[in-house]
Amino acid sequence: NDNDNDNDNDDYVYVYVITSSRFYNVPNTTCGGMDTKSFERSIRDGNIWFVEFYASWCRHCTDFAPTYERIAEKVRKLNESEGGRKTMMARVEGDKERAISSRFSISGFPSFFLIDGWTVYEYDGDRKPSSMFEFVTGGYKRHEPLPFWSSPMGPLGQIQALLVFIGSYAIDLLLWMTSDSGLSLSPTMVGIVFSGGLMLFGWIMLIAVAFLVTPKIKDD
Repeated sequence: NDNDNDNDNDDYVYVYVITSSRFYNVPNTTCGGMDTKSFERSIRDGNIWFVEFYASWCRHCTDFAPTYERIAEKVRKLNESEGGRKTMMARVEGDKERAISSRFSISGFPSFFLIDGWTVYEYDGDRKPSSMFEFVTGGYKRHEPLPFWSSPMGPLGQIQALLVFIGSYAIDLLLWMTSDSGLSLSPTMVGIVFSGGLMLFGWIMLIAVAFLVTPKIKDD
């Protein structure tokens, strides 16, 4: 699979440039980029998602980008000609979106995963367009999915996604309180507010858990 784990990028010139919208700078690009916030929302839209994890310094990723784009365009045309669920293709810049990479246990680039509802398949075949297209458009069903309990969509993956979600929005709230809210709160006051909010959240979670695990009295 020739994953590139080497961060030594002095011997080649980058061919593609990542724009601020996180798309490859290719005319009429088909593959969108995902970040930590958009990932969870995207994969829950009811469609099938095939995701490439890449790194900007990875030579294999750069070389494969035009091929991936052609596969995505072919899949897009297939989506237009058929009804029902669509197959979507996207990219995640794995060395920057470390939370998602950790959730999928990424150890090298590029890496490919197909997400079908709660089931996740890793593509470890060759990078021939015909092989990848066949996998994406239904061939994955002949492969074994990742074990559910350790899958990115399993219980551990969902807990990790929840923590990332809370952390991401907590950072946004902190930035808003310190700069954009117009409240002119000092860092000390922001810390007090945040600590109080976390304590309140913790108490709510404890009460909810206690309520769920407390045995119910059965009326005779």
